[in-house]
Amino acid sequence: MSSSQFDPRILQGNAKVRAHHWEKLKSIGADKLVRVTDPVNERESAKGYFTIWAAVAGKDPDGIRHTLGLRSQDLVAGAFVYKLLRVPEPHEFEVRGYTTLPDGIPLKEGEKKDAGGYTPGTGALQYTLINPVPAKLVCKLGPGEKLTLERFKSG
Repeated sequence: MSSSQFDPRILQGNAKVRAHHWEKLKSIGADKLVRVTDPVNERESAKGYFTIWAAVAGKDPDGIRHTLGLRSQDLVAGAFVYKLLRVPEPHEFEVRGYTTLPDGIPLKEGEKKDAGGYTPGTGALQYTLINPVPAKLVCKLGPGEKLTLERFKSG
């Protein structure tokens, strides 16, 4: 990246931006912060990317994959949906903008996916947990099953 190009990591790491997003996450509430994974190895904590409930609500695993900009092989067998049990502290997460930017970074001209195979999503908020945060598995989705509020709340 040349010095004349915008570096999103500078903005994403800015103290004021991080503080704003921490306040935003607190106002959303931990019960609406979700991590979606392939349906393997149930966990009691979450690490990696997370988003907000509204971004994945009403979607099946294919729709969630599209929204989040995941790889073509992700969520093929279904999905585990976790909700965070507390809002991450500022040192536990990084801002990554929206899922239209894989890993929070614009793709190079003409590219359809990043080096890891991730494609642009539809614009859901995205953050990454750099430290594990307690989480609860609230829903196991099979292929084609939609993430409804009833299923989410019953978990």
